[in-house]
Amino acid sequence: MVRHRPNNDCLYCGEKLTRPPTIQRAFYYCDESCWRPCNRSLRFFNPEIPSRSRGTPMSLVAQVWWCMRQANTPLSSVELYERVLDNFGDHPRLKSKTGFYKLLNHLKPEVFRKIEGSYRTEYEVVKDIPFKDALRSKFLTVIEPQQPLLTASDKGKLRHK
Repeated sequence: MVRHRPNNDCLYCGEKLTRPPTIQRAFYYCDESCWRPCNRSLRFFNPEIPSRSRGTPMSLVAQVWWCMRQANTPLSSVELYERVLDNFGDHPRLKSKTGFYKLLNHLKPEVFRKIEGSYRTEYEVVKDIPFKDALRSKFLTVIEPQQPLLTASDKGKLRHK
């Protein structure tokens, strides 16, 4: 059975996806240059220290941003939690229906709006921009690749030197 992919555009850069999903992969990103930055986890208080085992996964923040962009109305944290689960499946770091304010701290404050209600808080996208433009610059500079990606032919040349 072919994997289900809810998005038609890349979660990182917003470009139209060209590769169809397969049995093994859903291909949420354009290519490796968009996948690599989202395959990082960052500690909120010290983003210069990347981590793979602890910290906030950028893929989860990208999925939350995509769900917020697709909504036509403001979403509460419970509705946002359910949309992420419905579209992308269970994520090990997404345990509770609260705590989205910690995920949204990675985004620029001008791209979304927090609507305080008497019983619940709702979140709404103000600007419809891709995830890489919505992410705060201090996080973006850390997750962007610092060096060009090596291809298989480049790796072979390095081994023979």
